[in-house]
Amino acid sequence: NFAEALQLAADQAKQLELQAPKVEFADTIIESKGSVSIGEFAKIHGEYGRNIMFKILRGEKILMNANIPYQRYVTDGYFELTEKDTPVGIKVVTRITGKGQAWLNKRLNKLK
Repeated sequence: NFAEALQLAADQAKQLELQAPKVEFADTIIESKGSVSIGEFAKIHGEYGRNIMFKILRGEKILMNANIPYQRYVTDGYFELTEKDTPVGIKVVTRITGKGQAWLNKRLNKLK
């Protein structure tokens, strides 16, 4: 009936209002030009530590044994690789883009 339809519309409007900050935050991360390390992402996600995160990503066949992402995930824009100069030579570092953070967060939530 009409009263129920009005109540449903009001409930949906309130739900959208409550979700607005989360949506804005997610949009900001997805559109960000920067990237974060796996360890930083693990802290942001809050569910797992860095080492467990690496283990999960290798188990899901996202990262190879050297913690380098498979090329398709780099091509899709989820990860980027940077080089770091160390005393023993150049080391490749895997970083997660904003787009990758949103994608990986969804994927990790599905694993629970």
